[in-house]
Amino acid sequence: MLNRRKTIRAVAEGGLAVAIAVLLNLLPIWQFSAGGAVTAASMLPVVFYAVRWGVPSGIAAGLVFGMLGGMISAAGFVLVNAWSFLFDYCFAFMAVGLAGVLYRKPSGLLWGSLLAGGARFAVHWASGLIFWGEYAAEGQAVWFYSLLYNGTYMLPNAVLALIIVPLLTTVLKKQKI
Repeated sequence: MLNRRKTIRAVAEGGLAVAIAVLLNLLPIWQFSAGGAVTAASMLPVVFYAVRWGVPSGIAAGLVFGMLGGMISAAGFVLVNAWSFLFDYCFAFMAVGLAGVLYRKPSGLLWGSLLAGGARFAVHWASGLIFWGEYAAEGQAVWFYSLLYNGTYMLPNAVLALIIVPLLTTVLKKQKI
């Protein structure tokens, strides 16, 4: 019975984390016309969930978040093919779940946010190399174009998370949550 309760709680928390992440994703601070955005720390709920429940649960929540976010935001963007959707929305957001390697560690949220941002960036960068190289300026290396394009929104997202996490943990400790 305990295992079943734990599973129900994990699934409920995962659904809540994904719902909050999708809502935060709908509040872009800065949006690129060809995709990618600086959001109101939309990865943090999935990072928090991954650190709380571990890598497999984090990856699952990241996948659901990416697919929902992709269906909502990709509607206005051209996709090269199904593989580009898999890379930019499924694999990239599944990588956020890797924060779960810091499962229940005291500094898991902070380092998990950094790990999640880096892992997600790596997948977006690879996607840029594979699918979006034609948008690089003439004479510009595709790897550099992908680095600049994806870094322009992923770096601010990571910095926002690194600012918000200490504030959030301070508030949670004061509230004893």
